[in-house]
Amino acid sequence: MREAIITGYGVFTAFGFGAEALEFRVFAGRSTFAKVGRFNPAPYHAKYAAEYPCFPTPSQDNVLRRCVVDALSMAGHDAAGTAVLLGINDDPSNSLQTPKSADVNNATGRLPDILADEFGFGRPRLTFSDACVSTTNAIAYGTLLINSGTRASA
Repeated sequence: MREAIITGYGVFTAFGFGAEALEFRVFAGRSTFAKVGRFNPAPYHAKYAAEYPCFPTPSQDNVLRRCVVDALSMAGHDAAGTAVLLGINDDPSNSLQTPKSADVNNATGRLPDILADEFGFGRPRLTFSDACVSTTNAIAYGTLLINSGTRASA
């Protein structure tokens, strides 16, 4: 079995953009859960959530582009030939809008191809959008690709 090492990642969480924001607040024991403030939660059971720190929430394509740049910077290499495995919590209201795909149906499924074309990534190109575990599933699949010898990097 080959060793799989995560060399770079990009994140946008309720703590903000980037690994440093996430690490600093998690290691400091901070929480982002508070009363919902962006809408009236009265019709719902949950009255508390971890909301994004900026309003309005950036578009999905801008968030993902920034995460790609952060991941590549952290890894210290370019995207050439690397597989694209996105772990995102899909929100249909944040569909990708680019000049090449102004009215894309199922934009989430096309995100890896759009980002791969822009940054020069290789294959496979997959999106994991299964809510909270999406990133874990993307990492696990990348590890499987590396361990099987199918990919040198993912």
